[in-house]
Amino acid sequence: MIIENFELFEIYTANHEYKNIITDKYNRTPHFIGKNNVLDPCLSEFLVQNGLEISYPNNKSFAAIISHDIDYLYQPLWSLKTLLNQQSKSILSRNFKQLFPNFKNLQRKISPLYSIENILRVNNKYNINSTFYFLALNEEDEDFNYSLSEVRSFTERLKKRGDKIGLHGGHLAYNSKEKICLEKEYLNKTLGLNVNSFRNHYMRFDIKSTWDQLIKSGFKIDSTFGYHNIPGFRNGMCHPFIPYSVNNNSFLDIIEIPIMIMDTTLFKHLNLNHDNAFKLVKIIIDKVKKLNGVVTILWHNESFIGKHLELYTRILDYLIEQDCWIAKEDDLLNHYEKNSYFKEMKKILQNSFLLDNSAHI
Repeated sequence: MIIENFELFEIYTANHEYKNIITDKYNRTPHFIGKNNVLDPCLSEFLVQNGLEISYPNNKSFAAIISHDIDYLYQPLWSLKTLLNQQSKSILSRNFKQLFPNFKNLQRKISPLYSIENILRVNNKYNINSTFYFLALNEEDEDFNYSLSEVRSFTERLKKRGDKIGLHGGHLAYNSKEKICLEKEYLNKTLGLNVNSFRNHYMRFDIKSTWDQLIKSGFKIDSTFGYHNIPGFRNGMCHPFIPYSVNNNSFLDIIEIPIMIMDTTLFKHLNLNHDNAFKLVKIIIDKVKKLNGVVTILWHNESFIGKHLELYTRILDYLIEQDCWIAKEDDLLNHYEKNSYFKEMKKILQNSFLLDNSAHI
């Protein structure tokens, strides 16, 4: 069957990624491989032009979902060599008061720079809820920093205040049902949960397999789809959407909440200063608002200090100024389901692209 609007179909499905042979060392597809301008939500605009009408509670014109990946909590322990070096410096500088505190760096403790308390302090002030993604790693796994038993007191508080907890898949989970299921079981049993939301560590994602592996592992929601080094709209969508698999020639039984804005993208990869980062974020927010979409913001726990925290609160202030619904993930998705927005999106796409189970590229 011939697929109409082929260029838009390629963008929506990220068809180029199925054929892509260029990846970075984490097997991530670079943004320049795609045909679309990542700052242009062209597919959401297409849906709106073809009849998609989305409204939000209390006459809000658009929404936002805030999330936090908890990669690190504990500060690195000093080695004996480091301790001896620091003690020598303290003695030579006659800073004898520092001799005893230096020993505390041999003890395992949560870094005040990484503490979840920093997030809660701000979110309480703004009266908002977030989704928190926790790693479920063992000591031998890459980037292990904390065990789930060590964060149980935090997660109990998050549950009580209405925040959502999801699985932050380890480095190799994105491409392995076995890994996903093991980490999911560990998280559920340790924290007394039944998680349905996933995001992979380092934004590792393979369009040929990640969604399929998540579906087989019982996940209903993914929020990995986005670029680690550039903000915007990976497949032209500024709304949560139902992915379409080119391999299966069908829509998939999972909801994707695409990532648009991430702290490390702005500061680490683009190396933007505070003002320019805000200007870029504002451009994205304004485009999403125009299409009644959903802004997605990922802010790591280590970014709740200094200039990074200033930008976070500046973004929240702008969202509030623009009369945005800063929603809980489940509340927003339930709103979409209740109003049949996903069904309407699929209907428009099926009619526009002439999609059915026999559709081939």
